[in-house]
Parts: sequence; C-alpha cells; structure tokens
Amino acid sequence: MSKGEIQLGLQESSGTVDFADLHISVVPTKEVYPPVAELPEGFQAKYTPRALSRRRGAMSPTVYRKGDLDVLASWGANLVRWQLMTEHWREQADRDLAIFDRHLEKELDVFINQVLPDCERLGLKIALDLHYLPGGRKSDHDLVMQYEQKYAQAFIDTWRKIATRLKGEHAIWAYDLVNEPNQVNMAPYNYLKLQYDAARAIREVDPDVPIIVAANMGSAPDSFSYLSPLPLENIIYTTHMYLPGPYTHQGIPGSGGNGIFNYPGEINGIYYDREVLRSLLKPVREFQKRYGARIYVGEFSVVRWAEGGDRYLADLISIFEEYGWDWSYHAFRESKTWDVEYEGGSYKDYVKAAVPTKRQQVLQEGFKRNEVKR
Repeated sequence: MSKGEIQLGLQESSGTVDFADLHISVVPTKEVYPPVAELPEGFQAKYTPRALSRRRGAMSPTVYRKGDLDVLASWGANLVRWQLMTEHWREQADRDLAIFDRHLEKELDVFINQVLPDCERLGLKIALDLHYLPGGRKSDHDLVMQYEQKYAQAFIDTWRKIATRLKGEHAIWAYDLVNEPNQVNMAPYNYLKLQYDAARAIREVDPDVPIIVAANMGSAPDSFSYLSPLPLENIIYTTHMYLPGPYTHQGIPGSGGNGIFNYPGEINGIYYDREVLRSLLKPVREFQKRYGARIYVGEFSVVRWAEGGDRYLADLISIFEEYGWDWSYHAFRESKTWDVEYEGGSYKDYVKAAVPTKRQQVLQEGFKRNEVKR
C-alpha cells in the first residue's frame, strides 16, 4: 500500500466545492497512455547538428508588429517560438474546418511574408507553434481531435500543408506540433499517436527539419514519467514549467489562487527553492538521460508582480543550462501579465518600465550564452 494525494478542482474558478458520493477508479497508466510505436532494444534518440545547436529565446506576440523582433534580437535571443493563431474566438474557427483553413492560410501568409524575412535578417531561428488546433478543446481542456476522426485527420493534413509550404526555409528550427495537449481519459486518437502521425506526415515532405513533441497535461513535467519516445530522428521533446502554480499565477482572475507568495518561500505549506524546482523537473531529466533526448522548455514564466520573480526565473534558467535544455520565455510582448518590459503590482496596475526590470535582466543574462555567430 502506498500513500498518495489527489487534488480536485474546477478550471478558472475559485471557492469551495463539496463532492458527494465520490467514487474513484484507478486505471493503469499504460492502458490510458500506451506506447504508440515499438522501439528497438536500447533505443537512443538521434540528432543532426541542426537540432543540437543551443537555442534560447522567447515566445512571440500573438500578432506581427514591425520592429518587435528587432528588439528581441537586440537582447541576444536566437530563438522565437512563433504562434500560428487562428481567430478561434470568431466564427467557431476551430470547429468549422473551412474557416480554420482560411484563417490558417492568412496566418501563414503573414508568417512567410513578414516574420520569416525579419528572422532571417536578424539571425533568429523559429520554433513554429500551431497554437490553436482543428476542433479546439472540450470543457475539460481535452483536445476534440482526440475523439473525432475528422479533426484528427485535419491536424495531420494541416502539418503536411505547413511543411510543404515551408520546406527549405533555413530560419525554421523546428515544428512545434501541439501547444499543451491534454488527454485526461482514454481516447480513440491518443495525444501522442496524433503527434506521431503528424510527424510522419512531415517526414514525407521534409526528412530533416526537427519536430517538437509535447508531453501530456499541458506539457507538464510529471507527464514525462509515462511519455514514450518516438522512433524518428530529430524529435525534440517539450515541457512547460509554471510550477508551483499558486505562485506563478497568483492574482490572475479565474486562476483559482488568491494567495500572495514570495520566492523562495513557503507556498501552501511547502518551502520552494531551486532544489525543489529541480525535483519538480526530475521526470524530464530522467527521460532525457534514459533516451538521450533533446529537451526544449517551450514556456516558463511568472506573473510580473510576484515577489522574487527574477530569482525564480534565474533559478529555472540555471537548471536548464545545467541540463543542456533549450528554452523560450513566455512571453515577449504578448500579454502584460508576463511581459518583462512592464512593472506594476497587480493585473490591472502596469506601466512600461523606465529601465530594464530585474526579470528582463535575467533573460538577457541568459541570452548571453548564445553564440555571437548566428
């Protein structure tokens, strides 16, 4: 008999909830998340120099604005995780595939005609992130394409289309297949199998470009404990790091956390410091060592008003560097909640900083490790 802890909650809600007649069934992990391909004995991931070159940068704004990427490059970044955004909140663009395709084509045109030339000029490499997906998400945050074949096929076809249009573009560092997949229940189209099928579709078009595969539950570090590697070359595995959530998301409306916490310090009865952060990332590190896998931290952040935020970011970056992981901060000029160019003590209280904030200084110090030669 082993001891464990179960946390139950409602997304984007706060308060107290009473559960009546609660029944819990334990389902074996391998039954819900089975391996999607057979691996050879002693499998180790294989990479070309293009995939192995170290990348440090930030996630993009949600829209293209001339001059933004010049600033990011001037800070010393050599990577931008660019979001391909469909106008999903209008016209049900994620559910209507014709509308989804139309918006995607528009975003690709902007990317090819404006973003790519800027990145090539500035020496920025791109992790291209398909941020919204065919079918969208269910109320429990699960991807609809995991349950409906037409959206699953549209996802694979979308990546084949993107790879075809962008083949030969040297500014592309990697294709980031799914932003924060979520599969809580058994599904006919497993979150990892969908990525495997999309990766193979890309490989039919482009045998060389690296492909970024996400872990489950929002790319959570502990999901690496049951993540199975894919038997393809140049596969990079991504995690997102916002732990502990009550600290990194404190004060955000609808986040469910109303406490005010410092770092390092005690957060809901646990003292958090660099070594505790390291322990939270242990499943990712063990996966890396077991399979020789390339690890990319696609997102990590803390709200701008959290006390000790600069220390939190610095501690995480120091761990990433120790382990040889690539990383991109969330986010550059996307939301003032996370924007290191702003200061202020709450969600609504913000002002552009007159001098670089401590959080911006931490990022720029990390970017100094990038090679001068781009």
